[in-house]
Amino acid sequence: MEFSDTSIGDMSYMIECPIFLTTTDTATGEEKDIFIFCPQGMQPDGDKYNNIYQCGYVVGKLDGLKFDIEQPFTEIDAGFEFYAPQTVHAADDEHDAPVLMGWFGNAEEDDHPSWENRWVHMLTYPRELELHNGKLFQRPVKQLDEVLPLQAAQMSEDGMLADVRGRRQFRLKGTLNVGKHNVQLGLRDEKGEPVVMTFGQDFAALDRGFARYQAGGPIRRRMLTPSNSRQFEILFDGSALEMFVDAGAEVFSARIYLDGAPQAVFVRPPEQGGVPSVENLSVAYLED
Repeated sequence: MEFSDTSIGDMSYMIECPIFLTTTDTATGEEKDIFIFCPQGMQPDGDKYNNIYQCGYVVGKLDGLKFDIEQPFTEIDAGFEFYAPQTVHAADDEHDAPVLMGWFGNAEEDDHPSWENRWVHMLTYPRELELHNGKLFQRPVKQLDEVLPLQAAQMSEDGMLADVRGRRQFRLKGTLNVGKHNVQLGLRDEKGEPVVMTFGQDFAALDRGFARYQAGGPIRRRMLTPSNSRQFEILFDGSALEMFVDAGAEVFSARIYLDGAPQAVFVRPPEQGGVPSVENLSVAYLED
């Protein structure tokens, strides 16, 4: 395949796991082609390309074997462990939205704590894809609402949700007010805070600097469209965390190995004197 942007061929020493799909841009109504692929050998560039191997997409139109690129290469996932996705189309989906699942791991990074039990790597939760103004949005497939229906929840006055204590699988959704200060959302285990997510007016970041596994560095960060509020949805399953930000504009995937069982979810501003603000909070637990 020939690309209109010749730098695509120079960005890596090898491209693998190609996927080609066609979908309608929900903002413009135009049909667009998407080429998803995994280039190996890219160099880090600020907040981008910091995993050992990358996975991303370009948007445009395919004419024969020439791909005219309209939107440049963009990483699919902003987190630590994501690679080699595959897409399918649900036969009974009236919208025929493509569904994506990725490898929740990286090649050459097999030294997970789970190897003590001879287990390593897994798959992400299935994600429904939507192309909007040339950008891919990713959301958990709607069938999740049937399996884990959300129920209204409320933080305590000190910004804690203690109902997660001892629960290793949960779904959490809400809106954070970041108009006056950054807000942190994190998970507490028996020894500390293995993962902290920070949201601001123009960014989101995930820090697993106190978790038991930190391959590829402790922090991932993405710039976002400026806003005074941030929507989040978190899927947590044992050692797997997927954080969907602003209706799937960005997704952070990370393996988070806890010390013991979860103790609480907390919300707080990092600055002293601020008041944490979370609205429309809802939660679901997978029953044993």
